[in-house]
Amino acid sequence: MTKNISGSVPASLLAPTCCLLDELILICSSSHRFAGLSAIDPAELEKEDFIIRETGSGTRKIFESAMSANDIAWRAAWICNNTSAIIVAVSTGLGVSVISRRSVENEVKNGTLMEKELQGITFKRKFKSVYHRNKFLTDKMKLFLDICINTQK
Repeated sequence: MTKNISGSVPASLLAPTCCLLDELILICSSSHRFAGLSAIDPAELEKEDFIIRETGSGTRKIFESAMSANDIAWRAAWICNNTSAIIVAVSTGLGVSVISRRSVENEVKNGTLMEKELQGITFKRKFKSVYHRNKFLTDKMKLFLDICINTQK
């Protein structure tokens, strides 16, 4: 059962649809020791201060899961509930982060941040749109779902 403000909805009545594929990436400032490297050995992450999302965020869960699966110890230097704060902190050299590629496209393009390949580790996730199977979907809602589905192909 899934709770909402008006009561319970059986999961069988919910229709999840993959809406967006996303990848989290390792970022650092252009002056960081990783800046000149083409790829980062995961063991090197244990020496870094991480600027990371708050406990309970989807980004943090993906990050922690991948780090744990690869037996990589890490330390949080700063915990933020705001992506913009993470971007500023990393760009000023306060640490590194793993964050959605979509959220730092401009900063990577203009050189404020650097995206670094992490050897053998990827951080991927899927966003889903969920709607009630027995409720009316407007034409615009159907169009939105079609766009979401077709952009993933």
